[in-house]
Amino acid sequence: AFGGLRIRIGRGKNDAKQGNLDARVFPIFMWLLCIPAFLAQVSALLILRTDLNFQAEVHSRADGGDELLQLKLMMVVIVYLMNFKVLVLALQHLVFLSNPLTWAEVEHADVQQWAGHSWKDHKFVKFVFKAIAILPWPFLAICMQLGVNYIVCTDSVSVILSSKDAKETIFNSLAISFIVELGDVWWEFCQQILHFRPLDEFDFELHPVVWDESGRLVAEQAEKMICPEVV
Repeated sequence: AFGGLRIRIGRGKNDAKQGNLDARVFPIFMWLLCIPAFLAQVSALLILRTDLNFQAEVHSRADGGDELLQLKLMMVVIVYLMNFKVLVLALQHLVFLSNPLTWAEVEHADVQQWAGHSWKDHKFVKFVFKAIAILPWPFLAICMQLGVNYIVCTDSVSVILSSKDAKETIFNSLAISFIVELGDVWWEFCQQILHFRPLDEFDFELHPVVWDESGRLVAEQAEKMICPEVV
């Protein structure tokens, strides 16, 4: 959303001096890349859900006694702890994107930086690269991530508790963990295949001039905000 993700598109005429040429990736393309991973994760979770017997007993002494139940509960807690960081980060990102001050105080690419000098005065291009047109795509991607992790948290209890023995309990927990980590695996694959630059190279920067002497937003920053009236 802030122009931090770049893709390598070639090298300059003088490789020794100019180095690699790159371009900013518009958020809608990243959202499209999220769809295959999202569909794969949801499909796997739905298959696990349809394979469950919701009328089966959770605990039976004949299946292994209290030790098996303790193992199941421990694995449920472990799965929840593994998802905790992902859920918290996703919620933090949602709050960061939804905060109107983010779009005023944090530096983000303008139309010329997104589309180039020749397109900066085009009316449609100006609208496409405004905050109100950029915001929905990362917002949807984060909501998709939250949805997957929420389903994992809710379904993992039933999947793990329905296990018949210790071996099946551990393997079911590993299967759920694999579904959660599929997003990271997909991102690493796309980063290598599409030659995305590492996100570690991007740092958020604050705009030097945001407020005037009276405590109001300067006109330039107010134009970039989605809802300047709320500030």
